[in-house]
Amino acid sequence: MTTIGGNIFTPTTFPMHKMSNPLGQLPEPQPLVYRQDADLAFLKDVPSKDLDDLVGILTKDKDGSPRLTEELTQSDEYQLHNPDHHQYWELIAAELQCFGANTLATMVRGGEGVLYREILIDICEKQKVNYNEKSSVPHLEKCLVEKMLKDGIVEMPEGDLKAFCEKLDIKTTSYTREAVLLAVRIAFKRAGFAPYPIALKVANTVARNLLGRGLAFATNTALTRGMGYIIPGLDLVLAAWTLNDIAGPAYRVTVPATLIVSGLRSRALEAEQLGNVEKKKKKKGKKKKSTKTSKKPSNGADGLWNTVMDTPMGPQEAELLLVTDGGALSGYIMGAQGDLEIKEGTVEGNSLAWKVDITTPMAMTLEYTAAVKGDSINGTVKLGAFGDASLTGTRA
Repeated sequence: MTTIGGNIFTPTTFPMHKMSNPLGQLPEPQPLVYRQDADLAFLKDVPSKDLDDLVGILTKDKDGSPRLTEELTQSDEYQLHNPDHHQYWELIAAELQCFGANTLATMVRGGEGVLYREILIDICEKQKVNYNEKSSVPHLEKCLVEKMLKDGIVEMPEGDLKAFCEKLDIKTTSYTREAVLLAVRIAFKRAGFAPYPIALKVANTVARNLLGRGLAFATNTALTRGMGYIIPGLDLVLAAWTLNDIAGPAYRVTVPATLIVSGLRSRALEAEQLGNVEKKKKKKGKKKKSTKTSKKPSNGADGLWNTVMDTPMGPQEAELLLVTDGGALSGYIMGAQGDLEIKEGTVEGNSLAWKVDITTPMAMTLEYTAAVKGDSINGTVKLGAFGDASLTGTRA
């Protein structure tokens, strides 16, 4: 029996990320130690009230009872400053890092958990999220949120699909399951603000499902239409993702906590982009108007392309949806074979490479290499034993 912060812990109630070692002996309790983490450092600028949701996920079970596996509320800083969470944001981050860590590895590191990126990738792998290991953390979070929505679409009755699109402000002319899945994919491949309100609404649904209330910070965001609703189907997905027999008790914390962090980051990125837009408007207003007109050049590979692949069976037309994230490339090829998701995509300058799996006329992996120049894309596709095919296209 061990005493921590005035509370008595038995071996069955001791923090999960500091469980007994293989010899069956209970280790000495260690204080939370924040591991410097560039992907969680933005939390230092998040107001205390906006951190309520993340603290709630980390410290309370769904029924509102205290988690027996947390240490944040036992810390001196929490007991001194709560609810001014901003005063101990590093301990909040440390609690999340420890929930995502291996027990013995945490002990060896002196109480430090793992970096947030490792937690996020672990969740993505378990949930079979299509991601590129070179992607940034914001892009990985976007992929995770997109996967959750796609799983929700598969689970929900077709009668709920229209309400689902309306609450997420996703545009589609048809409300069949296939059409909604494609609309979600396109929404997440757009640049700019599109994914931010969606990520916020997913995080809001998570908070309502687990905390009984919406996000504390949702009412302060510029893109809040539909924030008062729970998105249909996501409660079932969240329950399935956090089952004890899939990934252990800590997973019931790291999955929703990661989605909340994604919402917080989306709000921060949204505010940053809105601020940049306002700065550009002010800067533009100070400049003298020019009498010259010119077409704004297209940048990079991002966007929708109309392509033609010259195959032994004749020309194959398809739409190619691409999104870059540093050296990573993702997207879809949408044609006669349906929507094929790009995998192992890479970007180097204006050169692109990716793979796509097909099942007809036989199962094989197509390997693409291409180069973008302005509004044109040209390349080659390896067709396995059938040789190579040329790829040409223009920006849609």
